[in-house]
Order: sequence, then structure tokens, then C-alpha cells
Amino acid sequence: MKGILAVQLRRSARLLAGVSAAAILLSSGAGWATVRHYAGQVQRIDAFGEEREAPAAGEPITFLVVGSDSR
Repeated sequence: MKGILAVQLRRSARLLAGVSAAAILLSSGAGWATVRHYAGQVQRIDAFGEEREAPAAGEPITFLVVGSDSR
């Protein structure tokens, strides 16, 4: 009886590992497909246009840093 129980336990463990691996692969693939689907629906615009001039050398440059702090 001891040998049969060990074989059944090993078989069950292998089955569980296989089902778990398949579930992880399927959910990863579904997540990837969902991200690709919604990322493809985002409209993008060029905020500065194509004719933006680079600042001349030596001129000061102003940066606006925007953030949020919820402390």
C-alpha cells in the first residue's frame, strides 16, 4: 500500500505542477494581449510639433517639473 500511495502522490504532484504551469502561461498571455490591445487604442500627439527650435548655445533653459506627493 505504501508504494501505491507514493506513486499516486507523485502523479498528483506532477498533475498539479502541469496545471499550474498551464494556468500561469495562459494568464500571462491573456495579460500581454490585453495590454497590447489597450496600448494600441491610445491616441498620441506630438506636443511640440515638428518645427520646434532647439535653444541656442549659452541661453538658459527652463524646466517645469510636475509631481504629486500624498504624504
